[in-house]
Amino acid sequence: MICGRISSNFARIIFGVRIFSSNHAAHVVVGYCIAHYDVPVEIIQSVYISLLESELHEVRVLVMQALELIVPVLSKLCSVTPDDRNPIWAAAPHRILTEGGRDTPVFYFLANNPKLFYDDRGKYIPIIVHSLRTIAPPSTCPNERRELVLKLMKVVSQWEQQLIEDKRKGSDEQLVTSPALSMPSSSSADKLEYETILEDRTEMISYLVEYILNNLPIQSMERIDSLYLLYSLLRPQCWGDLDLSNIIKILLKEPNSIVNALQVVHIVADVRPDVLTTPLREMVRGTFLKRDDSEICACLHETDIIGVKTKSLFEHLNDGGEDVLGRR
Repeated sequence: MICGRISSNFARIIFGVRIFSSNHAAHVVVGYCIAHYDVPVEIIQSVYISLLESELHEVRVLVMQALELIVPVLSKLCSVTPDDRNPIWAAAPHRILTEGGRDTPVFYFLANNPKLFYDDRGKYIPIIVHSLRTIAPPSTCPNERRELVLKLMKVVSQWEQQLIEDKRKGSDEQLVTSPALSMPSSSSADKLEYETILEDRTEMISYLVEYILNNLPIQSMERIDSLYLLYSLLRPQCWGDLDLSNIIKILLKEPNSIVNALQVVHIVADVRPDVLTTPLREMVRGTFLKRDDSEICACLHETDIIGVKTKSLFEHLNDGGEDVLGRR
């Protein structure tokens, strides 16, 4: 208890310092106090919001370090009541983003803590999806912002996969529970009530494909991760019902990397064979006929480009009765 009072007084003193990076270093110390001692709620909220609103790129490492220190106790200490549907810790990042704080650490904080914001994903998915092109246009060279948008898309995918799992568990529980006792709790219902709207799903998949087409042609974790993300999202149990006509148009344009384009066709064909239309078949066939390149030829027979065994592009093309060269 004594330690708690000392920590609280110490936090009040440090939080009064308003000098550039030293202030943010002080926040790290306060974050440690919050994580380990009994610190007043008003200080926690003040520190939390101050960190989220920071726009100083030079001290982002310190800001993120301080935020991560207080994450484990955030939901408990900043909720008005245990069942509060709009606690300050969940509402503050959304408010900052809607007020134009796109250069704050909020997106980085979301990317690092997807589980924390799962129940509030309905607030954040539209903002994330419609901020991707602003944060990093698809043609952006590899940099911190390009890494951030990939992380944010992974967050959305993780939320979608969790929703699928929650629905499956809910169905299983109803099968083993009598009808009178099968009503889901309000908290469970809240988790399941939000589903990403069609427009947001279409926009994110379009952006993701453009992102992949602008990956470096060399094999890299970014390339593998983004292809796996596409594979996960387009599976039947996730976003498998999307109209992918826009994706076909993107692929039929002259891409920066034909290797990346062929790998996108491969992934899409594996989860959505119906998308492998005549124009796409002709594009792939023409590529192999016109180019004598070992990496391009390898694309035809690869079966493990994302760590998951799939049919090769050659097998997908032959499903139509013709081989890649157009022979019967």
